[in-house]
Amino acid sequence: MARHFYEFYTHGVNTHVQNEPNRADDIRRNSQGIRIRQNSGENWFHIAVLTAGRLKDHRAKYDNVKIRGEINNKAFIKSIHVYHGGRPRADRIYRKDYDRGDWITNQSEMELHLSLDDANCTKPIVVCIKAEFQQGGEIYIGEAHARFIVAPRWFF
Repeated sequence: MARHFYEFYTHGVNTHVQNEPNRADDIRRNSQGIRIRQNSGENWFHIAVLTAGRLKDHRAKYDNVKIRGEINNKAFIKSIHVYHGGRPRADRIYRKDYDRGDWITNQSEMELHLSLDDANCTKPIVVCIKAEFQQGGEIYIGEAHARFIVAPRWFF
């Protein structure tokens, strides 16, 4: 039996702004996603992505996560982490901390692809984005999605 791929999407309006250590100056949710404006400092954004533990009575494994949106030249993505599970213990299954020269900025059609380790999906996942802002910094998150691999039990 072949492997099957399933994708689960979440809309950008479901992004949560941590407002720590600095507060966002303006947060606007609409039909196209969420726009976060901030004039200085750093902030974290969290996107809970629908997660499949079992599909068609088979275990699901993580494959990748994709984030789509926009970022202007006054905002910079410094880190992206993906966590599996919540309290009392969440496991980080992806971590990318960019060097200063590699920060993500100034992309009108931003599309970030995160390849996840080959692991069974048994808990919910959340994508965490750390950004730094200068005067007029703006990030727009339109969507995030996770892709899962499902195969018969013997395949894994």
